[in-house]
Amino acid sequence: MSDISYYEHDGKQFITGETVKDLQRNNRVVNADRGGFVKGPFHTEGGIMCFRESLDFKGEFEVVAEIEGWEYIINTVGTDRYAKRIGEINAEIDGTLPFEPYDVPKNISTINAEPIIILGNSTSKWIKLSPYKQWIVNRHSTQKYLRWLIGINNETLGMYLKSLTGRR
Repeated sequence: MSDISYYEHDGKQFITGETVKDLQRNNRVVNADRGGFVKGPFHTEGGIMCFRESLDFKGEFEVVAEIEGWEYIINTVGTDRYAKRIGEINAEIDGTLPFEPYDVPKNISTINAEPIIILGNSTSKWIKLSPYKQWIVNRHSTQKYLRWLIGINNETLGMYLKSLTGRR
């Protein structure tokens, strides 16, 4: 992203707290800590950058991935509880296969990272993940296992929300 300045710390890329505040002021941050189906551009269209607050460096925000629309993000409790199976699912399908968008069930939790228009220009959004681990499932595996992913994310969401009170 050319409009964002990065810096490196311990071999990882970061953005400043001021950059995060600026992104938030411009409605360019979507919170994904609860998980859900990602709506947004493919990698070939610029993808979607993800960041999380660092647990190691207070007040710093690590840029952790570029993801794409049609992927699924699992909350941290679901990630912990089902990590092995999610890893198997995510590795099952070759990402080079052709992909055709499909009908997504209505009334599911979505993370809308579609670009927005600012001053007449299409501008990308960023996804803010939890500071703790979250699985991001590739679009092919999401398509094949969407109902299961929704199920485990919903099953563990209440536990995740309860865990927040103990972490703050």
